[in-house]
Amino acid sequence: MRKKIFDYWGLYEENELIGFCLYQIKDNTKVYLKHFLIDKKYRRKGYGIYLVKETLKKYSDKQIFVEVLFTNQIAKKFFEKLEFRILRENKEGGEWVMGR
Repeated sequence: MRKKIFDYWGLYEENELIGFCLYQIKDNTKVYLKHFLIDKKYRRKGYGIYLVKETLKKYSDKQIFVEVLFTNQIAKKFFEKLEFRILRENKEGGEWVMGR
């Protein structure tokens, strides 16, 4: 039996894809947000928060992680608003690993 190692959400508004996120599931205890996108014209309307909160509900029994580039302060603040905290820095990759 194969284990599911990736999961994804698509968010639609009137049949138009407006957002997407892809997660990697590791060791059945950790979930890594690998790709997260909301179309520019739909940003700052709560769609991103909705996608992350739904994922947090679905994986409430697991640790959730995301990597955020040092240059992306908007994403850092977004995830901090959702109670993600910086766990470590990956200076070679130029990113923070955040989790909750």
